[in-house]
Order: sequence, then structure tokens, then C-alpha cells
Amino acid sequence: MALPGRTEWLLINLFFMTQLMVAAAGAPDFNRDIAPLIAKRCLECHNERDIKGELNLTTHEGFTKGTKNGRLLLDLVTQGEMPPKQKGLSQKLPDDEIRLLEEWVESGAAWPSDRVLGLHEATSDVRAGRDWWSLQPVKRPAVPQLTGHPVDAFVRAKLKKVTMTPAKRASHRALARRAYFDLTGLPPSPGEMEQFLADTAPGAWPRLIDRLLASPRYGERWARHWLDLVRFAETDGYERDKLKPNIWRYRDWVINALNDDMPYPRFVAEQLAGDEIGNRTEQSVIATGLIRAGTWNDEPNDPADYLYTRLEDMVHTTTTAFLGLTVKCARCHDHKFDPILQSDYYRIASFFWAGPIGQANQGGRSYGETDEFGFEAVVNKTHVHDIHATILHLMGIDHEALSYFHQGRKETLTDVHGRIIREICA
Repeated sequence: MALPGRTEWLLINLFFMTQLMVAAAGAPDFNRDIAPLIAKRCLECHNERDIKGELNLTTHEGFTKGTKNGRLLLDLVTQGEMPPKQKGLSQKLPDDEIRLLEEWVESGAAWPSDRVLGLHEATSDVRAGRDWWSLQPVKRPAVPQLTGHPVDAFVRAKLKKVTMTPAKRASHRALARRAYFDLTGLPPSPGEMEQFLADTAPGAWPRLIDRLLASPRYGERWARHWLDLVRFAETDGYERDKLKPNIWRYRDWVINALNDDMPYPRFVAEQLAGDEIGNRTEQSVIATGLIRAGTWNDEPNDPADYLYTRLEDMVHTTTTAFLGLTVKCARCHDHKFDPILQSDYYRIASFFWAGPIGQANQGGRSYGETDEFGFEAVVNKTHVHDIHATILHLMGIDHEALSYFHQGRKETLTDVHGRIIREICA
């Protein structure tokens, strides 16, 4: 028998390669095609916590047990019974999704045995998933092919898309005023305006911007935005609204960080862990004022409960400022709309647990080792009046003997309960 020639071998190989490609194309990939579909369409009602109809579609075991390896699921989906109607309106899947499920089931419904699906696998009609646009890694976009500055290229491309034209070029005076207000929050003085208008040499505009960025007013202007974001205030709030000693140091740290053009990673690290990072300095410790800049109740009805209120304030401020996410919902349950689990919330809170979360001792308070919540001194308690009595004793004065008569009664000049601190006098 004659052996196949070169052409015949080529045709045979081409045939088998085509069959393999068709088979590969016809078998949907579980992770790429099926998992997002089930997460988006089914898991809201059939997850490990809310198993409606005794059907758990988060695991291979639950899927095979409850759907006869996909056959029952496919029948219900094809007939439009699943997902169920909402307010009387059909929620039947699009034809392309039904076809995808059908091909998957017909090919054997392959499901990796160790693969567990979660509610946040993919974005659904009621919640954001891990594929939500704002949760994706930042990528540098391609600059539109237009002339001019790259930023202008994006603006002009958008204007072109919506069939709009740019406004007329602003005058030098208008540009200068905009720059001053944007960068320093203040209008230019008459002398500053005249100086800019008189500068006709090339590069006058970049020189103005550099001058404004080098101004101390730049940090003061833009620090206000950050301080608002991290709920900075110089008083405690609540009914007494007492001043926070030294919190101004954190305010000045933010201003100086902006004026010094501190790199953003360092800006973040010092505020969250300035007392823990390597080569820490006095300034990096001051930066952690972010954590304590919120309101403070110095007489909570329930100190243990208030501990968690303080933790919530720290977690909320950190996530909104650095992640752009509000996570308060996850304090009590998994977030209803964002891919944030309750366990994740308390993992974040644990970073701040080391504390002490209570307020630092101040004049007029008791000093000493505090209780587990950092609210009250419980060991080696020393009151400020004890310090007063000790100072008088060291001066050779009996603090209890200092008295005067007032309205027929003997009044002491110092607290009679003040005790002499013998450790100091030893």
C-alpha cells in the first residue's frame, strides 16, 4: 500500500487540528464563562448562607446534588422559571447565556472540585462584584492622538465625542487669577498680577505655576481638602467640645508634607504607621494623628461599646480616605452592595486594636496603668492633686495646713485628698 504523500499528511493534520479547535471552542471554560454567570444570576438566592430551595450553587457538591449535574438547572433556565419573576416580570436569561450553560452541561459540566464560588465573584443587578470597574487595577490609558498637552488631548477627545467645541482661549489675566485661586486659594495682589503680565519672555506661565507651588499658601490651601477627608477638628465635639491638645501638630504635618512634595506612599505610610515604620522620626509619629483626629466622648455610658465606636471611626476614615470605599455596613454583616465581608472589616479593625484606643491622660485626670480599654487608670493611680501636694511638701510646706476662713468656715487651699507621692520624695 502506498504511503500518503506530503499533501495527504497535511490534510490529515489539518483535519485533526480543526476538530480539536472546534472541541475547545465548544467547551466553555468554568472560571472564565460559567462561574461569573452563576454568581451573577443564581448566588443571590442559592449561596452557602441563604440556601433557598435546598440548592447551594457555591460548590461542586451542592451543584451536582441539587441539579442532577446541571440537567435540572438547565431545564428551569430554559423554561424561564429561573431566575424567578420579579414584580411579575420575567427574568429569563438572554439566549447567549442559556446557550453557554447548555454547552457546558452537554460537555460534562466540568467544575473543579476545590472551586468555591462567592457572592462577589461577579457584578449582579443588586451588588458590585470583584469585577466592578472601580476595583480594577489602575492602568495607564493610551493618549488620544491629538496635538497639544496630553491632558488637553483627553479633554478634546471627549469634546469631540459629544460634538462640542472648546471655549475661547482665556486672557493672561484670567489664567493668572485661576491659577492663584486653584493653587493658593487667594487672589493675586495687584503687584503679583502686574509682574506676571509684564513677563513676556517664553515660559512665563510655567514660571508662575512653579512660583505658586513653592508658596507656603499652596500647602495650606490643599491641606484643607485632606483634613476634611480625615474628619480633622481641633475640638472633641459633643456637648463640652473641649480642645484637643497638640492636634495642630498633625494639621501642620499635612501642610508641610504637601509643601515638601512628599511621595504619596510615604504620605500614606506615616499616617497609618508612623510610629512603627523603620527610621521613624518625631514627625512620622505626629503623622499618626490622623487616627485620633475624630470626635471623642470622654464620658461614654458604656466604655466597652464605645471602644467599637472608636474602632469604626478609625476604620471608616482609613477606608474612605485611602480606598474610596465606605465599609460601615460590614461592621454588623457582609456588605449588601460591595464585595466587603464582615470578616474583612474586623481584619482591618484589628490593626487599630493595639491601642490604647482610649484618650491620653490630661491634667485634672488620674495617671497610671489603665484598664483593658485605656479609659481609666486602675494601677498606681496618681491624681494631679497628689502632684500638687508633693510639690508643696518638697518646698517644706504642709499642704493640709494651708487654709483660710470663709463665711465662718475653714477652707483649705489645696485638695485635702491629695497625697504625697513618696516615690518622688525618696
